[in-house]
Amino acid sequence: MYVGNQGSLVTPFAKLCLDVSEIFCLLDGYIADTTAGSFTVTLPATPAIGTQVYIADGANWSINNLIVSPNGNSIENLPTNETVVFDIGGAHVSFIYDGTTWEVYTQLGAQGTE
Repeated sequence: MYVGNQGSLVTPFAKLCLDVSEIFCLLDGYIADTTAGSFTVTLPATPAIGTQVYIADGANWSINNLIVSPNGNSIENLPTNETVVFDIGGAHVSFIYDGTTWEVYTQLGAQGTE
């Protein structure tokens, strides 16, 4: 996965990725902090069926959007290589590759109630 020249992407284990190439692994979860500005993350080019990538808003995507590139594939059956912009704050986005396209599932705000 490629992280653009602004912002940061942090795994749950606090791995900081700034301006470097990074490969998403099966079931990887990341926090995308766009405080410094919008940036693009790139999904794996050759995902296996069932590959899952999770990205959560680490700042406020409604102020500085997160852009996701499908890297030669499609997202939700959009044309190949069409990027998707996430512009809603507090979102958590799950990408699951079904062999044809990246399926997208979103969640807003805190999970569940007590």
